[in-house]
Amino acid sequence: LFEGYHPAHDRLADHYQVRPGDRGMHLLLAPCEKPVHGFSLEVMRSILAYQFADPFARRIVVEPDARNAKVHALNRRVGFVYQRLLQLPEKDACLAFCTRAQFLATLQENPQ
Repeated sequence: LFEGYHPAHDRLADHYQVRPGDRGMHLLLAPCEKPVHGFSLEVMRSILAYQFADPFARRIVVEPDARNAKVHALNRRVGFVYQRLLQLPEKDACLAFCTRAQFLATLQENPQ
């Protein structure tokens, strides 16, 4: 499940300085009976490619749960840079950003 949103119209705007071209995303990947190697990475790459297909999108912002080590590794692999910890009502979250250039650089470095 993917949700894209504009952080300027979200409570996240109370926690960082929103810039023109910021796009937010939430991603939920449910566990499956038989894991497929590389599936999560390909889903993440597809979503970022979709988000950056918008010529006005300059960077993607995420705020995953601080305890979710798997998503942090995946986020870093596609170019997200972690900034700081946020205390949200339902979780401690890591604020991270990925620019178009950072994402494209990961495609050159790690095609698979």
